[in-house]
Amino acid sequence: MGQRKFICYDIDATFHRGTRSGESLGECVARECVRRGLVSGHVMRKADRLRQAYDRRRESFNAYNAEFCRVLEDGFFSGLDARAVCAIAEEVAHRERERTHVFPRELLRTAREFDYAPIAISGSFYGVVEPFARSWGFEFVLGSEYELDENGAYYGTRDRVTIHAEQKGGALKRIVDREGFTWEDSIAIGDTMGDASMLELVEHPILMNPDERLLRHFERPRMNGRGTALVIERRVVYLAATQGSFNETLPWFIRTRLMEALTSVGVRVKLL
Repeated sequence: MGQRKFICYDIDATFHRGTRSGESLGECVARECVRRGLVSGHVMRKADRLRQAYDRRRESFNAYNAEFCRVLEDGFFSGLDARAVCAIAEEVAHRERERTHVFPRELLRTAREFDYAPIAISGSFYGVVEPFARSWGFEFVLGSEYELDENGAYYGTRDRVTIHAEQKGGALKRIVDREGFTWEDSIAIGDTMGDASMLELVEHPILMNPDERLLRHFERPRMNGRGTALVIERRVVYLAATQGSFNETLPWFIRTRLMEALTSVGVRVKLL
């Protein structure tokens, strides 16, 4: 048998489309901890103000997300019993399982048909990313990991957190090297500049509802001469490429089967 191929995903806003108010999996866990009285609500106040400003389009998502991450890294989980937090995370993962974008979901199913190894690398809390991703068949899952003390509680301080998402490219390379996967026909999909380092490594990067910075980053021609796949999912799934045609951006066997899959679930697809 030859080396196995792989597909790598960002999770929040790429695969999981967010709650009705746009919250990520990690946000859901944090807010549920506050709602249940495990954590005081005052620690989220600045993040909440930025969230409200973002919802009114008066502040960028990056500014809000940076503050939310700071809250989590600066002691949000400090002293909390890991079993209690992980129980909440499991509930959130189950509740949010079906809130996915259609294109990434069908792409995952298609890639698995061709024995691609699915990898998920997320900045969200591992305790929620892992059960969510595993339920969809991801074989390798990385999320932010918080160290435990001798009593099974989180330290919760910045120096006790491992955040694989800070360098997704490096994290992906370690998995590929360790597992002996091939880079041939490799695929990755993401939505922000935090995903750029892993997208740059693969033969077939996909920008899923990308922010402006990521789109600009991939507008320049790539070394292999191909454009980068661009997917905008609304009520219609729009497929395009940064250069050339969308049909040139994915392995032909994946693209052909994926288009059949999207049609079979009633998705309207428009090639731009």
